Amino acid sequence: IFDAPQGLIVVDTGRSPMHAQAILDYAKQRHRPIAAIVNSHWHLDHTTGNFDIRQAFPNAKVYASTAIEGALVGFLNNGRAQGDKVLTDTKTSEGQKAQLLRGRYRVDHPDTLRPTNPVMRSGRVTIAGRRLEVHLAKFAATEGDVWIYDPASRTAIVGDLVVGLVPFMDTACADGWSKALDEVAAVPFQTVIPGHGDPMSRADFLSWRKAYNDFVA
Repeated sequence: IFDAPQGLIVVDTGRSPMHAQAILDYAKQRHRPIAAIVNSHWHLDHTTGNFDIRQAFPNAKVYASTAIEGALVGFLNNGRAQGDKVLTDTKTSEGQKAQLLRGRYRVDHPDTLRPTNPVMRSGRVTIAGRRLEVHLAKFAATEGDVWIYDPASRTAIVGDLVVGLVPFMDTACADGWSKALDEVAAVPFQTVIPGHGDPMSRADFLSWRKAYNDFVA
């Protein structure tokens, strides 16, 4: 979460209600509105909370790539069909059913996932009054990964271009992902915030990038 002149900027909103509620509680504690959301990519564990936050802050703008359109037709549509089977399984817990229904609502109402401000190219962007470097990596971990470099704090927020454990390859272009990691390495960051896992130093990131390239090779 970034401070900006017009309010808070949230990067990704999680999957479960507790993720969104934690963000809303933080905004309440700070006595600041949520002015903008940046989605690093369309995976539901990064975007499901958008709807909750925009219910509380309807003027919040959503910055993301347009890759959600292809995902709605392909990956998410297929996932919805699989989820419907799990919902009818007597072994599925009520908690699991609630999570599946929450995700299904988003897929059935795609405007809860679509950006209000599509990211079409890399460049410097003023979001809620704060100047950030917004990068678009086409065909990397997904068909359109958005990552941010904040020069003021020398922090790169990279979504699932970096994850604490092994990369999730189901929606990935391996070569494009490697290229995107090179582009991250080219900015003078001190800290990387991955899509999953603890913050990383530059040395941590370079080690992970080498591991990724070795894994793909």
